Amino acid sequence: MNYYSTIFSAVVLLFAPLAIGAVQNWAIGIILFLILSAAVSYLIQQQKVPFKKTPLDKPFMALLGLTFCSLIFSVHYYVSIIAVAQLLAYLFFYYILLQIGQERPRLIFLLYWIISVSALLCVIGLGRRSGMNLTGWLDNLGLPQSSSHWLTATFGNHNHMAGWLEMSIPLLLCLILFGCQREWLPLQISLLLLQGTCLVLTFSRGGWAGTTAAIAFIVIYMLTKRRNRYIILFSGATIAVIGIFLLASPSVVQRLNTIGLEDRMLIWRGTINMILMHWLAGTGPGTYAIAFAQFQPPGFSHRYYNAHNDYLQFTAEMGLILPILIIWMGVVLYRHGLCKMKSSSKLEQATTLGSLAGITGILVHSVSDFNLHIPANALLFTTLVAFAMREKN
Repeated sequence: MNYYSTIFSAVVLLFAPLAIGAVQNWAIGIILFLILSAAVSYLIQQQKVPFKKTPLDKPFMALLGLTFCSLIFSVHYYVSIIAVAQLLAYLFFYYILLQIGQERPRLIFLLYWIISVSALLCVIGLGRRSGMNLTGWLDNLGLPQSSSHWLTATFGNHNHMAGWLEMSIPLLLCLILFGCQREWLPLQISLLLLQGTCLVLTFSRGGWAGTTAAIAFIVIYMLTKRRNRYIILFSGATIAVIGIFLLASPSVVQRLNTIGLEDRMLIWRGTINMILMHWLAGTGPGTYAIAFAQFQPPGFSHRYYNAHNDYLQFTAEMGLILPILIIWMGVVLYRHGLCKMKSSSKLEQATTLGSLAGITGILVHSVSDFNLHIPANALLFTTLVAFAMREKN
């Protein structure tokens, strides 16, 4: 495997979260360049198109077909073209990671690279929360002022930092559970505690729910397969520790007691009206912020640029055929991933289960947020999908 494509991919996974989640056009442009560079460097070495077929190929082709049909009816072509370019970049990234992941050393490198990036984000988040200026280089690029309450790190929103962590934590937890690199166990547990603490301090209820769902997915799988009881106990203890941590903090309890979805439900109703008006092909990829203005219910002091529900937002942009494709891709992904759990390799099992659990977590969180519209989190999600679908040489 080409060394440079691995480096380019690692840089993408580092740059995206550090660049305020890569939500601005300049950051998106750099990411597109990096992914294209990774693809070109790999193809130059192979001198052909060697990407192996995967069970997700057909759903992806259907998704591309729907995307280009939606583009034809877009209410804003420029915005939609950027969104289509992002989708193509994610697909390129998926296939590049599939090739990288076939080699065990590079897979291990990427796993610990993701965990290291998460640890770096946690350190930055804790520093900013305590008043330290660790991100001065981003202040002029639109990074909001740090709050002494929320832990946001380099993201513009605490929910998006939580979204990143809820995908990273299951990977690290499964590496511990399956005994991968036992000589690193003290470091692994320390990093798990760091990320768990920072997840709590994001005060993201969606993040807490997503992480709970991810860990529950791991525990349920272990129970159904009658795995080692100590592994199950460790997973249960992890949930218990997080629960005690949450309930022991007055700030957390107050946060849990103030769950209110009234505003979001109004936005969801407006989004449903938007879907019904553009049910066939949607308003065009990436156009929600533009098209929703005429559907936003009255009474709000500010405009909503996202639906706070990834499923509704994607459907509003792409039409009612999209949910069918999402279900198709989900069935293929989980069926293939769970079949891979029959492998005798502990690393294979840990990577696959951790990836599926992280995917489960972000899918739960996406019911009340828009993490998959944040490029950094979408790229990490793409990485987990590639890990779950990868095959060894």
